[in-house]
Amino acid sequence: MSIDVDVMDMSLVPGCVSAEPNGMSYAELRDTLGAVAERLEVVGFDFVEVNPLLDVGTGVTAYLGAHTVIEFLGRICDQPRWRDHLAARG
Repeated sequence: MSIDVDVMDMSLVPGCVSAEPNGMSYAELRDTLGAVAERLEVVGFDFVEVNPLLDVGTGVTAYLGAHTVIEFLGRICDQPRWRDHLAARG
């Protein structure tokens, strides 16, 4: 699965060349990725198109990207198939 930062509303991601006006909010993306993690077996993903040279001094775009990756990994690993697998390993 590939997650492109330009799906987010342009007000959230100044470090993106082609963000969308009226794009997704963070909550919408988080909830969508959570639904994907619950319904599909995610075997890999990336988060692309963050441009640090365009990001503001606070690094908000990079922060949002990192937070999205961590949140999605957590939702993937919280699924029963992963918990059961880890429990079986001991």
